Amino acid sequence: MEKEKKKLLIDWLGLIVAVVSLGLTGYIFQHSSKLNRDTEISQNRPLLNIEYFKNDSEEMYGLLVKNVGKGPAIIESFRYYANRSEFEDTASIPRNSWSPEFETLWNNTNFWYDKLSTLVPGHVITPDQRSEVYLLGTRALSYNQIQEGKTSRTDRKSFYTSIDSKILDSVIVEIKYKSITSLDDSTYVLTYSESFVQNNTRIAIVERKSLPYEKGY
Repeated sequence: MEKEKKKLLIDWLGLIVAVVSLGLTGYIFQHSSKLNRDTEISQNRPLLNIEYFKNDSEEMYGLLVKNVGKGPAIIESFRYYANRSEFEDTASIPRNSWSPEFETLWNNTNFWYDKLSTLVPGHVITPDQRSEVYLLGTRALSYNQIQEGKTSRTDRKSFYTSIDSKILDSVIVEIKYKSITSLDDSTYVLTYSESFVQNNTRIAIVERKSLPYEKGY
């Protein structure tokens, strides 16, 4: 009888150890999977940034988009508002291309824009200089000057004091993009303005059980 009790006790202890070991193994596996997922997301997280070049010492003036993160950024949408009034007007329809809106918005500009780009959905910006994109870029030369071959630095006018500079000061740009890794379910949002909202404000919209929430990053 005593032997049977001891055997039963040993069996129960063995069962408890097995259950604890199984639970511990599951916890370690889950924790390791989460750690690997977080590492994968961190190592591939994109970070878009807009720089505004307007000092007269620059070679090119305008808005430059670059990726200062660790992984490629896949563009989901691009839009902009001409000024604060448009941005704050809930009935205002944001613009998603510089043309034909460009012709209306910029009909008083002084310069010819060598670079005029919009970021279409699916466009990829990688973390290297070759992938940088000028949304708007000018050498502060008029169209007539370029046609006449007057393109040296001495032919340039001041961009900093120009109407073009004032227009770009007012533009508000919003870019939505995602990471290249499928493990990252965030949609990143970059909002840029020189004079109204804080430069390069970023949030991440994360889908969790179909309920989106925002977090800073």
